[in-house]
Amino acid sequence: MDKAVVNSMRLGILYKIYLLGFLLLSARLFWMQVIHADYYKDQSTRNRIRLIELPAPRGTLYDRNGKIMVEDRVRYNLALIPQEVEDREDIFKVISQQLNIPVDSLRQDYRKGYRAPFAPVLLVSNISKEQGLSFEEKLFRLPGLLVETRPIRYYHNGQASAHVVGYLGEIGAEELERLKPYGYKVRDLVGRTGLEKSFDLQLRGENGGTQIEVNHRGRMVHVLGHRSPKRGKDLWLTLDAGLQEKASSLLAGRRGAVVALNPETGEILAMTSYPAFDPNAFLDSKRRGEVKEWLQQQSSPFLNRAFGAYTPGSIFKIVTASAALQKGKINPQTSFECEGFLRLGTYSFGCWNGKGHGSENLFEGFAHSCNVYFFHLGLLLGPESLVEECQRWGLGRGTEIELAGEAPGLVPNRHWKWQVFHQPWYDGDTLNFAIGQGYLLMTPLQAARMISAVANGGKLVKPYLVKQVGSVEVAQPRSQTMGLDQKTVDAILEGLRRVIDDPTGTGQLALSSQVSIAGKTGTAETPDGASHAWFVGFAPVENPKIAFAVFLEHGGGGGYAAAPIGKQLVEHFVGDEKKL
Repeated sequence: MDKAVVNSMRLGILYKIYLLGFLLLSARLFWMQVIHADYYKDQSTRNRIRLIELPAPRGTLYDRNGKIMVEDRVRYNLALIPQEVEDREDIFKVISQQLNIPVDSLRQDYRKGYRAPFAPVLLVSNISKEQGLSFEEKLFRLPGLLVETRPIRYYHNGQASAHVVGYLGEIGAEELERLKPYGYKVRDLVGRTGLEKSFDLQLRGENGGTQIEVNHRGRMVHVLGHRSPKRGKDLWLTLDAGLQEKASSLLAGRRGAVVALNPETGEILAMTSYPAFDPNAFLDSKRRGEVKEWLQQQSSPFLNRAFGAYTPGSIFKIVTASAALQKGKINPQTSFECEGFLRLGTYSFGCWNGKGHGSENLFEGFAHSCNVYFFHLGLLLGPESLVEECQRWGLGRGTEIELAGEAPGLVPNRHWKWQVFHQPWYDGDTLNFAIGQGYLLMTPLQAARMISAVANGGKLVKPYLVKQVGSVEVAQPRSQTMGLDQKTVDAILEGLRRVIDDPTGTGQLALSSQVSIAGKTGTAETPDGASHAWFVGFAPVENPKIAFAVFLEHGGGGGYAAAPIGKQLVEHFVGDEKKL
């Protein structure tokens, strides 16, 4: 074939290809610029405008006397603005030399944090004010380095209030999906536990930001607008920060919890659990190792023992006595003989005093915590009456306090035992029930509310922690009359007074020269170690202002281990005349 013809055919094919390409390109441009013009215009605007968020300070937490317990403080950070950096490696070396941070670590943090040329990349968090000022002096020769100030949460009471106030953490993917409608965004800090979690929406405030325009390379052209962040609402609590610190110090080195409240209103004056953790560690990159250690400790520092359910032991005898008095099964002078044990069929149920207490009436039974006396009450009552009385005293259900994680406790009955163990209820179960052993479980918070009902003359209060959110009073003290006869309350009160005042009482180590205290000791046997130690009480006896529960996990005897703690707690409380 002639060469000229071949070339002509090739040109014709190329022409058709170019023509087809031009038509496709024209169609695509028409589709983008005409049919979907609004969409791409919006995309273009979005690519041109950026928003740099400014986090809002969270609300402050105050104790009942106006003392700050939790607040936001200024944190100094080092960050890089990529588009302004001239020599990144030189900046890394200066930071490394001054703060003793490996250069490789800074490079890694830079790569992880990079989002856009104009967006600051966080390199080092929580440096001191002095270090921040030192870097400020060097900024003129380190273009792109930024010393930024941001709010950081500071917990004044540290471990003492950790389980009540909680701590913050970065929002997770599942949380973000659920909380997006409420304005939450990626990398927001949210409350993980305690009041920080329960009142997160009120505490978090509204973030501000700076709106900027960028060019096609992502570099800032100029600022379009600015909105200052709006801080969150403050919380005014019922807690006494000083009493909280004291309670925590009394638990140091032990496992347990202390709960103290106003018996008339239900205001929580102190609630602490030990071992604990320091909430300040969660927002400090230098303390990540501590958090990891806490998570691995067998002592479970993240467990709020004030909300945990435990065998109550002899503190439950208050409820047993109440049931027997209300049902008319006994009067305060009704006596039973204690030989150190009670025989039931072929089984023998022992008193803690193997030699026996002799003849005991109600007051003596309380003072000596005589098991045999209360065994007799249990047999007179039966399990149904004990269950009914538990309901009267608020056991077996939560107190509805503002915090999450509260255990309901357990009040066993015939049906429950058959469902769980496929066994009938025996009289031996009733004996154990009557002295707070067996299957019965109670939380220290429930125990504090139980003793409050004696102190206030027979009202079941609702415990609460928050009095005011911002400028709005949210506290609604609630209580319900339990329907106790005054004679019942008076008899129990006299018994609890003798526990401490009687020279042979189990709570004599709680006897104070500063204030009159009434209470009940408890030593609860456990299948996995030493007994739990309990002491519940209130003071002053004549006009109660504080009711409390002390619980020591595997702490031994309530009389020698828990009672002295209750005494010291009360003496600290009454030491400030303003509280009385």
